[in-house]
Amino acid sequence: MKKLMMIFALAVLFAGHGFAANVTDMQQETFGIGQLEDAMPEEARDILGNIDIASADFGEGLQSILSSTADEFAGVLGQALKKTGTILAIVMLGSLVGTVRETELGSFPPVYMTLASTLAITAVSVGSVNSFVGLGTETIEKMMVFSKSLLPAMAAAVTASGRGLGASSMYMAAVLFCDLFITVTDRVITPLVYMFIAATAAESAVGNGMAGRIAALFKWAAVTLLKTVLLCFTAYLSISSIVGGSADAVAIKAAKVTLSSVVPVVGSIISDASETVLLSASILKNGIGVFGMLCVLAVCAMPFLNLGVHYLAYKVCGAFSAAIGGGTETKLIDAIGSALGIILAMTAVCALMLLVSCVAAMKAVSV
Repeated sequence: MKKLMMIFALAVLFAGHGFAANVTDMQQETFGIGQLEDAMPEEARDILGNIDIASADFGEGLQSILSSTADEFAGVLGQALKKTGTILAIVMLGSLVGTVRETELGSFPPVYMTLASTLAITAVSVGSVNSFVGLGTETIEKMMVFSKSLLPAMAAAVTASGRGLGASSMYMAAVLFCDLFITVTDRVITPLVYMFIAATAAESAVGNGMAGRIAALFKWAAVTLLKTVLLCFTAYLSISSIVGGSADAVAIKAAKVTLSSVVPVVGSIISDASETVLLSASILKNGIGVFGMLCVLAVCAMPFLNLGVHYLAYKVCGAFSAAIGGGTETKLIDAIGSALGIILAMTAVCALMLLVSCVAAMKAVSV
């Protein structure tokens, strides 16, 4: 009888080793790893090359992203300087005409000069604002499309690694807040950005203090909405991860103890085999997390560069405008820079939600 039990135990042991050899391949198919790699955005593929989940290295990927961004920096900076240089020329021309008016054209109404300068600056900048709003919206849409493949694969890997409750809470939080963010961005924040610029332009053109206060309200509302969405997302994810993680840890430990003690002879072997499955899923989970983070960063790299450089350029332009005598035009230039900053923050919040989801999944540890 003892010999039969030993033979059965050895059979289970060798079968377990054979299963462990193929478990990673089975999990890759189950988690949809191939579909996730196929869903890699073109911008990320151009920067990262033919990276896959098994060989994803965060350090090398980040270096590729920084290198690609550095190669484009000079061109983006040139575009920003050209745009802001034109705006400064308008401000200087207005200041020069104002000086001439004081000496020779005393009958020239100063309000017309301010109105002309405001209209000229708005005409030069409106194309940039529209293109950057489109750039931010397009980047967010690309991240959302990629998340449709990333989040299910990540949730499946976290579940297989023994964190079922944690995976469901993470997936629900990411999907819920991503959909909410898309709706808020399209229907509320983007219109607020345009209304903020319009109100500031009205204040600059006619010197209406009420328009300035309305513009400040629009800006505050847009920024507050972005902060609120991100705060609620991180708070929900943190609380659900703590609660779900504790429950998952207790369930896993209870299952291991039950298998080891209840099933005679081979209980510990089955328990060890289950640990192999959990470990394999945990490795895949980390690979998916690194792959997802690199793809998100690669998609955002050029939009962040464009928006960030133009934001700083407009802020510096506003400072120079104030130095050379620009009055209400300076507020308009600064407001356009602030609008670009809101668009940058809007894109960054979306990226941050996906990055936090990846980090949360990678930190989900089996017991």
